[in-house]
Amino acid sequence: MEYTVAVSRDPKSKWYIGQCVEVQGALSQGRSVDELMENMKDAIELVVDYKNGSENGKSSMHSIYVNSNNGKFVTIPDHSVINDYLANAICDMLGIPRCCEN
Repeated sequence: MEYTVAVSRDPKSKWYIGQCVEVQGALSQGRSVDELMENMKDAIELVVDYKNGSENGKSSMHSIYVNSNNGKFVTIPDHSVINDYLANAICDMLGIPRCCEN
């Protein structure tokens, strides 16, 4: 199946951030568009498996975090660095106040 990924670029770090249009909660980042798309494949697969009850919410590249107050969830890349731009996207998807100033 093909998916649409909305891509933006952090003006400070120059990292690419992607969110899958059809799979709510699938979010990732990459230093290049190619790296982002590889990371998005993992994030999308994790969310689809998680929604089907066949995944524990963790892959080799991502973890799923759930806001227990509203049930919203998002994939978070298992990277050593999550910049402010991505952190704010994560907050937005979880329905919580933004944590960082861009």
